[in-house]
Amino acid sequence: MGARHCRVYANLRGVQVVGVADLNAERGKAVAAQYETRYFEDHRRLLEEVDAISIATTTPSHFD
Repeated sequence: MGARHCRVYANLRGVQVVGVADLNAERGKAVAAQYETRYFEDHRRLLEEVDAISIATTTPSHFD
């Protein structure tokens, strides 16, 4: 789901994808490479760099 979000955001005028954070480092690094951005091992470091964020998680991991 997060990769789909990146694809949409990357095509919006005035939007820059500044990074990707993922618990699965291999997947996160692959998405970051695809969109020519950085992979953040620690999501808190990514938060220091952004004006907005998209959280994409699997349905079972949603907060109730």
